[in-house]
Amino acid sequence: MIFSLDTGTMIDIVNRRRGVRERYDAAVEAGGQILASPVATHELIYGASISPNPAKHLRRAEELLADLKIVSISHADGVAAAELRRELRRRGQPIGGYDLIIAGQAMARGWTVVSHNLSEYERVPKLKVVDWVDPAAV
Repeated sequence: MIFSLDTGTMIDIVNRRRGVRERYDAAVEAGGQILASPVATHELIYGASISPNPAKHLRRAEELLADLKIVSISHADGVAAAELRRELRRRGQPIGGYDLIIAGQAMARGWTVVSHNLSEYERVPKLKVVDWVDPAAV
């Protein structure tokens, strides 16, 4: 399985949130591909840089990012995100811009988004999403 981590999940991994780090490690051990969008890496680095302890948080963020494959956004990803944005707008259910791009890229490539932010991602039709915070999640 190919997992695309959103920013919140990366923060949970870095901070060793109970259950999330274990699921990440288990996915890696099982041969799952763990990826991130440059959008999520941007959010992670920005958050670390404005934290009360930027040196510590930037070091931990960079350690995680060194273990992930960061996949550039392609033209097809941008088209998928634009079509998704149009559909969600038509339904009156928009989501945040960064989440929209992460979801569009995952949809275009058939990835599963890993996020605890289900209120945003569950609005996206046909998007595969899993919450590693939820102990019942597979």
